[in-house]
Amino acid sequence: MIKRAMLSLVCLCIIAPCFILVACDTGLRITGIRIVEYPDRIVYIKGVDTELDLTGGVYGVELKDGSIRERDMTDLIGKGNITHDINFDKEGVYTVKIAIDVELYVSFPVQVISQDYIDNLVK
Repeated sequence: MIKRAMLSLVCLCIIAPCFILVACDTGLRITGIRIVEYPDRIVYIKGVDTELDLTGGVYGVELKDGSIRERDMTDLIGKGNITHDINFDKEGVYTVKIAIDVELYVSFPVQVISQDYIDNLVK
């Protein structure tokens, strides 16, 4: 009787986790990422601005079940998920990349312009 109870317990300990793991797949697998809202600033002034400002930016994580979970871009600062090639001392268009995985990322452009350009617009 004890052997039978022990065997049942061992089988239960081996088989039950299999059912639990299968039941846990509720569509939370990430399938994509997209920009929902660009940051408030995508234009920077050469020699004046010195760092990327992601305030107002929102990205969406697309899940297997079709839903989208929106996240604030500023939550990623300092976590290694944001890379860019911006040179704040040189005019040009640069790329900001937000990655949640090697294959799951999204990017958007930002521009560095000269103060002279702004001064000419104001005249």
